[in-house]
Amino acid sequence: MLGAWGSRAAPAPEDPEARSQMTTPHRSGPRLVGRIAAAARSIERATRPMEPERAAALARRWDELPAGVRTPEQMLGRRIAGCEGTNAVFPRCDLACSPCYHSRDANRVPTDGAHTIRQVRAQMELLRELRGPGQPAQLIGGEVTLLSPDDHAAALRAMLDAGRKPMSMTHGDFDYAHLEALALDPATGRPRFRHLSFAGHFDSTMRGRRGAERPGGEAELDPFRARFCAMFARLRAEHGITSFLAHNMTVTPGNLDEVAGVVRRNRDAGFRLFSFQPAAYVGNAARWGEGYRAVDPDDVWSRIEEGAGGRLHHRAIQYGDPRCNRTA
Repeated sequence: MLGAWGSRAAPAPEDPEARSQMTTPHRSGPRLVGRIAAAARSIERATRPMEPERAAALARRWDELPAGVRTPEQMLGRRIAGCEGTNAVFPRCDLACSPCYHSRDANRVPTDGAHTIRQVRAQMELLRELRGPGQPAQLIGGEVTLLSPDDHAAALRAMLDAGRKPMSMTHGDFDYAHLEALALDPATGRPRFRHLSFAGHFDSTMRGRRGAERPGGEAELDPFRARFCAMFARLRAEHGITSFLAHNMTVTPGNLDEVAGVVRRNRDAGFRLFSFQPAAYVGNAARWGEGYRAVDPDDVWSRIEEGAGGRLHHRAIQYGDPRCNRTA
């Protein structure tokens, strides 16, 4: 076979020169075999369904779940360890929402980039130890864009270094200049991230948004939703940085009937996930009125289905307790 690869037949073995030619390839054989074995190991690791560290963390998570939620459709402890988020790293916000889950003192805490980065790094290292690599984590406060772009970028880098998949949680009331400064290295002007994940919170309970100080309804916020998505489309067009965008909305008795319209009008705006949270009675009690606890999850889900134009099966997959989370 070796002779068939060349331009002439192999010399006879009894020829000393021929023996030299025939044995020369075998001298480099061990090195070649070693390189092939290393490449094979690299391919095997890269194509594993799951890293051993992550698999061990998920097994621990599954063992921790109450028996009642260890169902065939449960994703916790199988594909994901749970939803993670930073805690008390930048509590201040420049919008005033009713309801608001922050304490009365949240806006008295200054935004300190160095403190944020230290705390994010420490929290993410703990989560890596407890939950393994490859888990999604929210960079959440407060309003994330009150951090400087460089501090925001450093916090995201700390999360990535700890094996997290970070998502920045924002009210969306910031400009393209801030987004570009976050995404690009100030020293080189080149992208410092290949991909960014953001969740923009838009709903009519929010007060103080530029151009919509006190929105009269959800439709009034649609231009701001579109503007948010357009900034990330521009970032990709100009710098090649991709994004994953989520839309968050707090649901109260006052805007429950507008959920369907939000889904219908914005489903093609550029968001890849819509999240609707019935208001939870926590935080600053001064910002709560009556009736917030009257929103029923079934009512919210029926409005989502109405906006989507069809039934959405929320029992196919499960994240945690079905009384808290529905996904389709």
